[in-house]
Amino acid sequence: MRLVSPGEWMSHSRWFRRDLSAERIGEILSFDKRTRPLLHDFLNAYPPRLHNETRWSYADIFQWVNESADPRGTLGLMPRLFPVPDAPRRPARMLFATSVEVGAGGQEFVVHAWEPSDGRGHVAVGYPVRDCPGATNPETAQRLLGHLSWASAVAIPTGDDAPTGNRGVQPAVWVADGRPVVLGGGDDDLPAGVERCVWGDVANLLRTDLPWWPHGLRERDAMLMWRPGDDPLAITPATAERDPAALLDILTPDSSTGLRHTIAKMIRTIEHDLCGQFVGGRDQYAPFPGLTHAAFPAIGNDSTPQPRTPGEAALFLHQRVPNPLIAARAATVAGGYPVAHLTYVIKPTNRQHPLVDEWLTRLRPASTSRRDEIGYQLALSMLPVELGPDDHLAPTGFHVDPDWPDCWIVSLGETVIVTCGVSVPARGVLRQAYLAEGAAFFRDSLGGVWPLPCKRYRPTDTDEDLAQTLTRLLVDAGADVESPDAAVETNLLLWQQIQASPLPIAIHADEVMPHRQA
Repeated sequence: MRLVSPGEWMSHSRWFRRDLSAERIGEILSFDKRTRPLLHDFLNAYPPRLHNETRWSYADIFQWVNESADPRGTLGLMPRLFPVPDAPRRPARMLFATSVEVGAGGQEFVVHAWEPSDGRGHVAVGYPVRDCPGATNPETAQRLLGHLSWASAVAIPTGDDAPTGNRGVQPAVWVADGRPVVLGGGDDDLPAGVERCVWGDVANLLRTDLPWWPHGLRERDAMLMWRPGDDPLAITPATAERDPAALLDILTPDSSTGLRHTIAKMIRTIEHDLCGQFVGGRDQYAPFPGLTHAAFPAIGNDSTPQPRTPGEAALFLHQRVPNPLIAARAATVAGGYPVAHLTYVIKPTNRQHPLVDEWLTRLRPASTSRRDEIGYQLALSMLPVELGPDDHLAPTGFHVDPDWPDCWIVSLGETVIVTCGVSVPARGVLRQAYLAEGAAFFRDSLGGVWPLPCKRYRPTDTDEDLAQTLTRLLVDAGADVESPDAAVETNLLLWQQIQASPLPIAIHADEVMPHRQA
């Protein structure tokens, strides 16, 4: 590691940024009785300028407190990551790496133990294994510190960006150091003793290159074996929720070429989604003193993979996997797009409508062998938490639509789960539709009843999107409601009816297209 000047270490730490107003200075120093008497002298030592607004830094405050008050009484107010001014400035030494599971959620971290040169206790840096859910919130940082009796503080990634000193970005971190009092009162939304800091704060204290594993590359054993000076390791991208290994688990020696091709394509898509935006094997964080990339994605330089086709998705979902845990895991990782990414929940409150009742009457029991299909595990994963009063006592039912093999239906008592995609095998045009909370069905001009198709969910979906879907079906009941090639001018009467009416809504083609003959 090259020789780094003190100014370079400090440039990426938030402690030294002059962004605190006089009002904020007053809040910080007035918060605790031990620092309240120091406010007047602080403003004398760091006087405001006459002709422009003065800004101070946290370092100004902490250094003044350290110099002006009894250190025995105020040291506990200092953030653990702030380097005490008179402490030695040698690079920290890495002591060990260990894995820790935190709480009932099962979040797992690999923790690196560091010994700074300031003598105030060991500092831990925690990395969530495979980006496990719930591992980037401040409460988890607090719980993790409770598992580390040897640590004076622990830092974990927040999953967000923070500015560096050179107009770039760096990882933001939650730091738990157990302080009962945070100068300025801290943030009311954060647990006691937890602050939002930046990676440069950790690096400025430890004064050594710390390994950074980008999102998608946080493999447990790779993080456990890392030691200072190690070269970056090529790692296959994966997270706890999107692990390509779950797809490989469904393959057998007898698996077909078509299935192997489909699985390989799905894996390439996952890898690209996780790390395809990396440049030169790195995420958005450029290296700086204190941040070194410990891994890069083990993927090719291929262009963006093509989306899976309906045929590929159907082949995958029809695979029969006797082990329900393996099937459920594969279903969760891959999803059902574009043939089964949507699920409707039919409950007693919406099943009495004639369209829903007619479609339910059409269903038949699934054969025993078909119940092992991945598609049924996908449907089961969508069962609502709140079932009917006796639903949990009923056996799980597996059903098929004889007119639509690429639909997976499961039931539990009076609750029915239906998968749907961007199109259905309807014929003619839409004649009637029923839109209810959690379920939507329509009738085509040949009398068939179908679940309403839907494009892949996006946060921007609006009433206009729903009106566009229905308008496409008014032209072609079997249309792909997501394809740009199938776009039509949205029916304004239909759009207005959707906007003006609460659910449930009944749509009749003759009312929104009065000049068309049935």
